[in-house]
Amino acid sequence: STRTVSLHTLSADGWSSFWWLLGIIVFCAYCTLLVPSVQQPFYKLVQQTPWLQQIFFDTPTNTNAALLGTIAFSFLPALVVVFALILALKWSADLENGRLELVLGTPNSRVRILLEHFGANALVVGLSPVLTWLALFIGAQLVHLDVDQGRVIAASFSMLPPALLTVGLVYALAGRLRYGAVLGCLSAYLVLAFLEESLEGIVSMPSWIGSLSIFHLYGNPIFLGMNWGNFLGMTGVAIALLIMSLMQFRYADVGLG
Repeated sequence: STRTVSLHTLSADGWSSFWWLLGIIVFCAYCTLLVPSVQQPFYKLVQQTPWLQQIFFDTPTNTNAALLGTIAFSFLPALVVVFALILALKWSADLENGRLELVLGTPNSRVRILLEHFGANALVVGLSPVLTWLALFIGAQLVHLDVDQGRVIAASFSMLPPALLTVGLVYALAGRLRYGAVLGCLSAYLVLAFLEESLEGIVSMPSWIGSLSIFHLYGNPIFLGMNWGNFLGMTGVAIALLIMSLMQFRYADVGLG
């Protein structure tokens, strides 16, 4: 554990990551199996309910494939981001509890330690879009749903930049704030960001507020395709946050986090 930080991180997070990833697969499979039986009743309900029309103003529900995309990718980005947050918060907890003191006593640079820890988290989080795509692809084949696989791939892999940006925020804030403050700040931000995107059709907000939400920047790739501008932009911010984290951790007092 003092020489291979990445392997130790993967080992420590193994079971919790397994259950999270399994939950994502089960959610995708359940949505795929559920859609054919609820599509027509749900579509009629939306047409007869004004506030539901406002919520689903930019996500169609008139076909099985459309409803599958609407349900799955209304919640999966949030699940993946929360998963990334939970993984990254262990770095903040380790800093505050002094669990890195033994590791730092070995001939390993601080940069390498942080990069290995970050890389292990990024690797696990990166499995989420892969498993999402596979689960939806296999599920659609089993129930004979005609879905646009290109859009499914775009929607699945577009979840990665918001997740990496969240991990980067945790690492950057962990160099300045206590674990409780990092958890509170990011939890509040993610809740508000998700509500802003979910209630966009009901509550009018300035465009600059929407641009601060990672879920708004994620967009609607299941229907509109990949937004490369936002994809590369969020990835760039995640890299910048990682660089900031490296600079802070290089000179930080481990006892103070």
